[in-house]
Amino acid sequence: MKKLILFAFISALLFSACKKAAKDEEFGFAKLYMPQATVQSAGLNNNYFVYIKNYKTADTTILVGLYRSGLQPLTSVNVSLSVDQDTLAKAIVQSMAPGASSNLDVYKSAKLLPQAYYTMPNSIGLNDGQRESYVGLVVNKTLLEADPDYGVKSFILPVRISNPTKFELNPKLSLTMFIFQKKIN
Repeated sequence: MKKLILFAFISALLFSACKKAAKDEEFGFAKLYMPQATVQSAGLNNNYFVYIKNYKTADTTILVGLYRSGLQPLTSVNVSLSVDQDTLAKAIVQSMAPGASSNLDVYKSAKLLPQAYYTMPNSIGLNDGQRESYVGLVVNKTLLEADPDYGVKSFILPVRISNPTKFELNPKLSLTMFIFQKKIN
């Protein structure tokens, strides 16, 4: 009897080892999002602080990312990149309201980063087999540092992903508020 139980146990072990691991099974929904929307705040807000160092003279390049969650096949997808001025305007208004959360304090002195100060592609995509991809947002430091509000206000660029060619967007993580502040040594 013991041999029969042992044989059944070993057979079950061998059989289960032949199956795909649960982590490799295709399940769930594929969602697209911007990793920068979570990286600094652990998902509490969509703020991504960029501290501009005054001793560097070159333009500053910040990575703007696209990530695809879920365990569906890694097929290609594209999304649009755009500046969401309306969301920044709402955040500024909310920051001025009585009893506003301290998470909104950065918006009290916010100013939209002028379009002349940066270049950014209008789309980002994932190729077959890719889970994540990045493009460069290039900020012209000379123009930014020459602005009379530089060092006084927080320059903010609200970047949104939209219009996916497939899959769904994670609506809470489809926007990143890139907040440019002067680095104090």
